[in-house]
Amino acid sequence: MSEEVRLIDANELLRNIAKQAYLISHDNGISVEYGMSCFGILQCIAEAKTIDAPEKKNVKVYSKLVRDKIPEIIKASGKICTTEILSNADYIRALDAKLDEELAEYHNSHNTEELADLLEVIRAVSIARGCSLNELERIRAEKVKQRGGFEKKILLKEVTEE
Repeated sequence: MSEEVRLIDANELLRNIAKQAYLISHDNGISVEYGMSCFGILQCIAEAKTIDAPEKKNVKVYSKLVRDKIPEIIKASGKICTTEILSNADYIRALDAKLDEELAEYHNSHNTEELADLLEVIRAVSIARGCSLNELERIRAEKVKQRGGFEKKILLKEVTEE
């Protein structure tokens, strides 16, 4: 008997966990703070701890890395958000997930702004992993020198060993 297996990305998994955790907390009368991370909600459920928070409608749970000024922008719009500062290890994992997210957005839109977002995430990943932007550019240029770029639009179709 064949079972269909569906792979999901880390962001989708975290969103699903957060949604389920929120529903469980709501169904069990456990109050959680608006915008709390899925891990915070799970902790509240585990401890059956109530956190005072006003009732909110249209709660959206994201659990994703955002640009530094996004919380300010959200607050300026009159909304409430909850954030968490990540450890270095969690930050790198979140950046890797963000790369996937931004690449998928570019694939869907083919928008130059999405390419700019990809560059910003690549910049952040490089720095977080201890590689300066100058070093990253040096490595890129060396690879172009050794293997070429993509300007000639070459599509490799097949290779036959003789």
